[in-house]
Amino acid sequence: HVHCAVSTGWESTPCLAMEVLTLTESPWSSCFAVRLRQVTVLLDCALDTSTLARFVPAAQLLRAKAVGPRQAERELEARSAGVGRRAPPGTKLVQDQFFVDAPPQFRLPLFELCDLGSVDFLLISNIHSMLALPFLTEHTNFRGRVYATEPVLQYGQQLMSNTVAALDTARSRTGSSDWKADLSSLLQPSESDVMLWRTLYGPQDVVAAVAKVSTVSYNEKVSLGGNDFAIPVSSGHAIGSCNWVMHAGSETVSYISCSSTTRNRHPKPLDVQPLRECDVCILTGLARNPQLHPARMLAELCAVVASTLRGGGNVLIPCFSSGIVFDLFEPLLNHLASLSLTNFPIYFVSPSAKSSLAYSNIYAHWLCDSKADRVLLPDWPFSHEALLNAGTLKTFPNMQGDFAQTFREPCIVIAEHPSLRFGEAVHFMNMWRNRPNCALIAVDPDYPLDQLKAPFEPVEMKTFFLPIDPRLTPQEASSLLGDIKPRHLVVAQAFVEKKDAHSVTYKDGQVHTFSGIGTLRIHMKESREEATMSSKLAKQTAPREVLPGTFAYGLVARLTARDGKLELHPAEESAGKRPRALFGSVRHEELIDTLAQNGLHDAELVNEDGGGVSIRLPKHRAAIHFRGNSTVVETDNDEALRKTLRNAILAHLSEI
Repeated sequence: HVHCAVSTGWESTPCLAMEVLTLTESPWSSCFAVRLRQVTVLLDCALDTSTLARFVPAAQLLRAKAVGPRQAERELEARSAGVGRRAPPGTKLVQDQFFVDAPPQFRLPLFELCDLGSVDFLLISNIHSMLALPFLTEHTNFRGRVYATEPVLQYGQQLMSNTVAALDTARSRTGSSDWKADLSSLLQPSESDVMLWRTLYGPQDVVAAVAKVSTVSYNEKVSLGGNDFAIPVSSGHAIGSCNWVMHAGSETVSYISCSSTTRNRHPKPLDVQPLRECDVCILTGLARNPQLHPARMLAELCAVVASTLRGGGNVLIPCFSSGIVFDLFEPLLNHLASLSLTNFPIYFVSPSAKSSLAYSNIYAHWLCDSKADRVLLPDWPFSHEALLNAGTLKTFPNMQGDFAQTFREPCIVIAEHPSLRFGEAVHFMNMWRNRPNCALIAVDPDYPLDQLKAPFEPVEMKTFFLPIDPRLTPQEASSLLGDIKPRHLVVAQAFVEKKDAHSVTYKDGQVHTFSGIGTLRIHMKESREEATMSSKLAKQTAPREVLPGTFAYGLVARLTARDGKLELHPAEESAGKRPRALFGSVRHEELIDTLAQNGLHDAELVNEDGGGVSIRLPKHRAAIHFRGNSTVVETDNDEALRKTLRNAILAHLSEI
């Protein structure tokens, strides 16, 4: 077999429509269904966790054991006294705000808008973009292949398992099952879809879903059928997080999600080269607070921690057990060491705290060069291993067992969950919220400080919103787009509507915006397909060199498509004669000489105002116009003259 290019037309290029269906309302909780050619691909399947702000923090076992099983509820009711409003059934009223007293629920992608049975692949970019995976693989008719990098799979499984375990306590809570109907009149417009919210899956669903994921490395080709493929490339955001580049025929689609160009961080840097010159770029997951630079936020965090410890207070940092937390340890410890504040313990409380730190040390080839090189010394890529050995940093799965024997104050506690609606961080918040010398530092950009504090009010501890968000700012995204220059850009309206420094701008291609759930159709010009020619057909051809190293031949053949691959075979005898194909360029002066030989002596060369060149024959009221790749013969309804002019042109072309 030999490879050949199958032209779909010499003069016209038919349009290929690519469909992009957005299945989520929020551009920070992405799920796209992309249909290109015969392949349908899901890009990410994130849960929208903004719904957590509406719920009462889940009761903690340790809290109930310490103060009595209903003490937390009584405290919550006491804080509601005197507000003059009565809470509907199944809710709690705190500082004139209603919170649902039921297991937390989440907003899923609207999978029902897509024929999941026809979806071929799911490509996952980061751990937060796979939280809806068990809903997809275990509770729908989706049967496609799922791909993610090894670190994303490991940390994603930890995140899902931790969340499920923390919510087990909440599942046993009692409350009105009709709270959605009772609360519907009190909800915000953004919560109008409350009837679609769902409680989380169970631990068995997590195990089953993770088993269906195939792991890939950066730049490893993933077959999408036939000659089409996708590759994951580093996004620079977190360990193993990636952007995806899909190649379908001669078309390239890049998916840029939660990427970072911030320097001096631990992940492998953003890989830009594979993103360049793509036909379509889907851009999502930009920084929520672009005016708050992560380096400045981190410096302020270090200052707040030092000030709080000096004042005898404790510091609570609600945070996931991977990702941002790896950006905290080294600068924080270096700052405290510079102030001789190294005798304060740091407690990292999470079911996966220990394994998360361990994984970060063994994933050396997923790290930036400076950290990967330390493994060759040999040394640990992160300094938290030395902190563990020195006893400065201590990990605990929860607040039970050994934690009570070890715990001492003042201290720094890093604990899940950053929403302060479940996890061990809720217990620390309950313990310290009335202590003015303690501090709460919110570092996750997806959970605003006011929402975190609301169900705990009144809060006397100091509170700070210092989001460490290394994701691309709109300005950085605009610079990246100017580098990679996609022909089409698909981006959320929220990222382009401000028309200022905090808005994405792009002028080198067509911009398609989406707002919420909907479908975009993108028309792309396509001129060639790659096919395979059978050896039998190849023996019947006699290609001619039309350019140095380029051979061409016009033929009649039978085209077949199987498993996404195109094949050419000898045609039936009744298919007709081999087509005549001409190529070459016409030299204008030589054509004028040819016209003179045919008795047309009035030909003159004219440069047209609108561009192009014409050979005019004023006595014969005729002309030959050359504009770009087109040649137009113009006569005054003189068929014989038209044929003469045509034949003169053809005499200067070659035939395949």
